[in-house]
Amino acid sequence: MQAFVKNGITIPGSVSTVSFDNWFQYVEIINRGTSEIWVRADGEDPVAEGDNSIVIPGNSWLQVRNRSARPTLFNTFPNVTVIKIFSVAAVPYSACGEGS
Repeated sequence: MQAFVKNGITIPGSVSTVSFDNWFQYVEIINRGTSEIWVRADGEDPVAEGDNSIVIPGNSWLQVRNRSARPTLFNTFPNVTVIKIFSVAAVPYSACGEGS
């Protein structure tokens, strides 16, 4: 099993996109700040308090399932994983892709 880590800081009021060049079944999102972040793993932009947006409180982590279709030999889905993160503050985060 491969694991890849991406680190960043959210831009207040904007959606940050974390892209991996591999398809991962799960991604662990670590909120290293004190403000909450909102996450989506289906390609859509998260919104604070929005439907289907997953909240991760400050100084905590959560494993989210990749909601995009898994690529196979029989389809043309892209072999990538995209996680989108929103916060109203500048929040440091880490994203770790696992399980392909």
